[in-house]
Amino acid sequence: SPNRTLPDQIADYLIAKIFIGDLKAGDRLPPERLYADQLGVDRTSLRMALKQLARMGLIRSVQGSGITIENYECSLKTISQLSNISGQS
Repeated sequence: SPNRTLPDQIADYLIAKIFIGDLKAGDRLPPERLYADQLGVDRTSLRMALKQLARMGLIRSVQGSGITIENYECSLKTISQLSNISGQS
């Protein structure tokens, strides 16, 4: 929908890549600056999107070694709970 923010759209895109298996558990994302360039977005929006994914347990950010994809099966329950909550509105 047109009112979704850029960080939301980036988060949706990354979540989709994780679920279809383009990004797998243990994969490491490129450095933020490089990845933002690859995606054609600004670093602030990318960082906000990555924060969303980290809250969902889909990625883990490790100081110095970058961002790693987590095993998302563990996160499916979290995400379905989140969508249930947002569906209550």
